[in-house]
Amino acid sequence: MKQLFLWVAVSMVAFFAGCSDSTGSDDNGGDPAEYVIDTANVDYNGINRVVYYNFRTREKWEMPRSSWDIAVGDDLYVISNSGEYGSGVHVYATGDTTFSKDYSHMEGSDDFVPTYIDDNPLGHSWLDMTSMPPEFTREVFLIRSGDDAYYKIQFVNATMGGGVEMRIDSPDGDGGEVHTFGPANDREYTSIHLGDRRQVTAFPPHDEWHIRFGRTEWSMGDRIGGRSSIAINSSAGMEAVILPDTDIEEVTSVGSREFADDPLGIGHNWYTFDHDERVFSVDPATSLIRLPDNSVVKMQIHTFYGPGGEQFWCDFEYLFANEDGIFEQ
Repeated sequence: MKQLFLWVAVSMVAFFAGCSDSTGSDDNGGDPAEYVIDTANVDYNGINRVVYYNFRTREKWEMPRSSWDIAVGDDLYVISNSGEYGSGVHVYATGDTTFSKDYSHMEGSDDFVPTYIDDNPLGHSWLDMTSMPPEFTREVFLIRSGDDAYYKIQFVNATMGGGVEMRIDSPDGDGGEVHTFGPANDREYTSIHLGDRRQVTAFPPHDEWHIRFGRTEWSMGDRIGGRSSIAINSSAGMEAVILPDTDIEEVTSVGSREFADDPLGIGHNWYTFDHDERVFSVDPATSLIRLPDNSVVKMQIHTFYGPGGEQFWCDFEYLFANEDGIFEQ
């Protein structure tokens, strides 16, 4: 019966993938009629947090970067807090199914990698999709957290809505209690902190945040680089386009812009790093962001550094377009 539930969860992904609920906080009151100025402080050399933001309510959700290690989506796709999804939590697929085996010799190895959108060692790889209903491969994965703690995990069951049962232990452990997490409910993922063996529920509901400020990672050949990225909530139906060399006052209407649902369409394309001077500067660029209800916001970032030298401290301003797509300034 559990395998039947899993088959239903996976087979329904194609139907529900394009569906999003555009209600939620988007229906709270009218749009701000004037420019709004606000701040998102990531401070990646200090607190190093992730900041979620709602343009309408101006509500912020601030989460420590290390608040989660892995997460499971409604479609049972698994990510780690790395790559385009975050930073610091890397994965090694052992290719082995013996959970009691001692994997401690892998600690410190360079074989641990981030989970990128296009290259994810987790994903659905723990499911055997060639059988119907899908079965569990029971492959053992090693996880290195952002604070260099190591774990081995093994998925042993799953249910609809991002629910999983999994073993968690230290790499040299000989057992591993089975823990149950999920479902995701109104969150985008079932987010899991491996060290505490708990589900993280402090994230905003999926349809209540519009943009996210936080560090991401990218491959630099044999090294992993970090970026200060702004992500849109594309999985909830948002789209964006960035206009380089354009100050916010110059954008008077939405026009016929080519919006895209790339979550990192804004990404790191709002600042420049001077390698000689070793300093960051903000580029004159304006982003247009279309919300799920088709209203559009224009936004510009004005700062990279905070008053105390914090890095990735964004003072930003934004304005909603009216119903005719005009920015009344």
